[in-house]
Amino acid sequence: MLSTHSDAAPTALVITTTPAPSSLAHVEDRSGAADDSGLVDLWLSTKGSAHTRRAYAADVDAYLEHLTTAGRTLRTATVADVASFVASLSGAASSRARRVSSVKSLHTFAQRTGFSTFNVAAVVEAPKVPNDLAERIVDELDVRKLLDASSGRLHALLRLLYAAGARISEACALRWKHVHVSPDGSASVTLHGKGGKTRHVRISAETATVLSALRPLSELPGETDEAPVFVTRSGAPLNAVNATKEIGAL
Repeated sequence: MLSTHSDAAPTALVITTTPAPSSLAHVEDRSGAADDSGLVDLWLSTKGSAHTRRAYAADVDAYLEHLTTAGRTLRTATVADVASFVASLSGAASSRARRVSSVKSLHTFAQRTGFSTFNVAAVVEAPKVPNDLAERIVDELDVRKLLDASSGRLHALLRLLYAAGARISEACALRWKHVHVSPDGSASVTLHGKGGKTRHVRISAETATVLSALRPLSELPGETDEAPVFVTRSGAPLNAVNATKEIGAL
């Protein structure tokens, strides 16, 4: 379903400057981290989802390897080290921008906790990401073909993705307590997105009916509220990877 384009132009390094402070006060290390690895673990623990932590961990692992090759650590890194790492990046602009953002976030955290004195990544800007949203919008006719080719749980998942504008990860995280059916048959769906952001989306009665058909029967009110809406044949919660594969197989 999705494809990546790796023939990206070389990364353009942009460095902004700010007036140097007349004096720098000593900041006591309050991080509690013994080394770079400990600081990274502490930084990752502040990130919301497991998916985000995995992506950030991969980004900074590459950066720390770059520093190690140069004989540096987070405390001894220089602006030149960050700049050379940015210049070495390849691939899609969005991937390069995310890696630079991860490095900047890590150095900011290191300075704020007192682990390091300077934020050497503060003056480095991430590559600009082209706005290619229009290229990723699925034509309505193609959506209809997908819906016609699917059934059961996959059909309900596709309807929800299209009707609510939900990410696959948001749909897979949906619980029955997040689906609130109104007297007119329509429903309000609560989606939990990136960064802990929550939004409420209204779906039609037709889509709500298709979704409700997946709910297991229970004689006790509210018994299934904590259950996931989308599950595998074994009853385990459906994850985004498997859901993407199923859609791609249509």
